[in-house]
Amino acid sequence: MRNSSVNKTIAILFVVIILPIAIFTFFQLDNLKENEKSLADVQRQQLETIIFSINQYSDDVMKSLLLKLENIASIPSLSYSDLLKKYPGVDEVAIYRDLDESVEFLSQNSLIGREEVMEILSQNASTIQKLKEYKNVGFSKLEPFNGHSIKGENYNLLAFIIKDLQGLQSVCILFINSNIFIENFLAPTMQKLAADNYVITAYYSETDRIVFATDSTNEQSLQTMPMWLLPDHEIQVNLKRDSAAEVAKKRYHLNLLWTGILVAVLLLGFVVIIRNIKKEIQLAQLKSDFVSSVSHEIRTPLALINMFAETLMLNRVKDEQKKLEYYEIISKETSRLKNIVNKILNFSQLESKKRAYTFEMMTLDEVVKDTIGTYSYHLNDKGFDYEEKYNASDVKLSIDREAFMEAIINLVDNAMKYSEEVKRVEIETGKKDKEVFVKIKDYGIGITQKDQQMIFDKFFRVTKGELYKVPGAGLGLSITKNIIDGHAGNIKIESELGKGSTFIISLPIK
Repeated sequence: MRNSSVNKTIAILFVVIILPIAIFTFFQLDNLKENEKSLADVQRQQLETIIFSINQYSDDVMKSLLLKLENIASIPSLSYSDLLKKYPGVDEVAIYRDLDESVEFLSQNSLIGREEVMEILSQNASTIQKLKEYKNVGFSKLEPFNGHSIKGENYNLLAFIIKDLQGLQSVCILFINSNIFIENFLAPTMQKLAADNYVITAYYSETDRIVFATDSTNEQSLQTMPMWLLPDHEIQVNLKRDSAAEVAKKRYHLNLLWTGILVAVLLLGFVVIIRNIKKEIQLAQLKSDFVSSVSHEIRTPLALINMFAETLMLNRVKDEQKKLEYYEIISKETSRLKNIVNKILNFSQLESKKRAYTFEMMTLDEVVKDTIGTYSYHLNDKGFDYEEKYNASDVKLSIDREAFMEAIINLVDNAMKYSEEVKRVEIETGKKDKEVFVKIKDYGIGITQKDQQMIFDKFFRVTKGELYKVPGAGLGLSITKNIIDGHAGNIKIESELGKGSTFIISLPIK
């Protein structure tokens, strides 16, 4: 019944506490992972936006040049050379006119010749045809060609179609020095976008040569994408601080740690609650057993006292010898009843911490001798042999005689109650290191290792075997331990089932 109640309580607490904890932990971990993924996605989009902005800006710069080249004929005051000065990095502009197959160079710096331009046009004829088709429908598109080496410098080529005032189409090829173009046009934009959060680097992808970087970094790239108009160059973005993924990971691990701590605390609380509930249930059961046992213990002497007293009052016994026998039984049962009541009262005082000790200086031998002398009648009456050895007569201690005698009597009484075939008790005092001790040994039924851990608990009694058959209230050893604790001493048991028990009380020498 007791185990059933405990199991039901554990099951209820499991459903009420552990199950919600498990569900909470599962969803918390799942949310943490989702948050980490969301943060990483948001940052990836931010980095892509940064690279898009740089590409878009470079595209806008080139389209502004395209518009000016188309309108330059209508602005007589503006020359080609003045226009190109506003676009550092655009070292040459070659315009091929279909009408007369002529090639005009705007910079007049002899960077490239007509033959090379014609070769470039021939290699990219299909692309140029598409650009013309786009222009015919009103869409001006910039298209990069493969890089071209001129005089030891690598140039990026950009082609687009322009129309003159007569509506005639011409192919315009820009020869861009990527280093100068990036440093003059893109560097300020990259610095602005980088601010204090990012390191943005533009580099030549074939050799990993850095063209421009907003700052130095050794961190691994978070995002790398090619440039639209300079396809042999790439833009790389790093973080000066931890990335969103790293921040999310750290936060994930931190939250995981705190979740683990919370779960551990809750589980610990659950274990503590279960242990306390089990103890309370066991204590309640022990109290119930105690009440039942004490009721029986009290009923028996009261019934005998009542029966023999009534017999004597009604003058039913004429034999004087028989009357003396009845008087003796009444006296013994009264003493037995008195002992039970005293135990309960003493235990109540100990529990409420109201028991006051009166200490006097005396030897341990003196107290034990007096106790055994007082109790010798009971030992002899029950047919016990007992042996006394006293070896602590030279050490005086501060002892409450009455309380200590009660503790010794409880132990001797137990030795008598739990001895069956071998009725022998050995009492020995001695001195070891800085302590004096008294041993009370019996050759009774003994006690298991498991039960030895609980015999000093209040109300505890062995619930099965020969020990359970012996009457008692389960208070004697608890009272004894309280008394020894009150003397700053220690009590322990050495026992083996079927071979007897030895109780050892140790008191410090001060």
